[in-house]
Amino acid sequence: MTGLGRWLAIAAVLASCWAPTEDPAHVPAPAQAPTPSREPATPTLAATRVRAEPRDAAAMVVPRASVTAQTRTRYAGSRSDDRVALSFDDGPTPQATRRVLQVLRLHDARATFFMLGEQVQRHPELAAEVARAGHELGNHGWSHRSWRSLFPSQLRAELDDTAAAIVAATGVQPRLARPPFGRFPASAEQLVHARGDDLVLWSVDSGDSAGADADTIAATVVERARAGDIVLLHDRDGRTVRALPAILAGLRRKQLRVVPVSELF
Repeated sequence: MTGLGRWLAIAAVLASCWAPTEDPAHVPAPAQAPTPSREPATPTLAATRVRAEPRDAAAMVVPRASVTAQTRTRYAGSRSDDRVALSFDDGPTPQATRRVLQVLRLHDARATFFMLGEQVQRHPELAAEVARAGHELGNHGWSHRSWRSLFPSQLRAELDDTAAAIVAATGVQPRLARPPFGRFPASAEQLVHARGDDLVLWSVDSGDSAGADADTIAATVVERARAGDIVLLHDRDGRTVRALPAILAGLRRKQLRVVPVSELF
């Protein structure tokens, strides 16, 4: 080997010794498979609804009640005094809610309105009127779907989105919740209580959602109601509006005071 060849061979060996090696710290980690979901890939209801934004940022700064021994599932209140509660579901609606408010005002009565989130989103001004009139607001979920048909994540979204819509429209955080149709699984009851809310049902069904006429609705409520009862009504139909004056007059004759649900406990 010539002198030049020998020097070229030495240079090649030195170059291989100084070649950079791959830094393990910079080797990208292999992609991990996603953790399988425990629920089917069903789009949540919240994905298609418009998120409510409060008119005032401060409106969303509402302390959430802690879960205490006072969180309950309620069907009726104390039987020891003269109070009874009227509750209205499924509103607010243009065809009935404002008329219900007018009748309640004339009789100096306050009630509880369990509102649907989709209705509050459509008619925020009506929700605000209910709150300004001094009535109590409750959470009826977003879409009136049975809570038995919803996964826990879907029910949580319904309740959260409805509460946000009510706060945005009224500045009031609802602390009562009612399941559509009065049906719910044990998991839904636990979820509502974990939110710090009472789950509220009823002890007297007016029958207004079953097609009864105004006279029958009024007679049913006045005959059955006694101290501590929670009466189920709906602010979506003219028949209920027409029955309401007779209901309030009849309860007064029985020496029963109409109050919001929370004042029964």
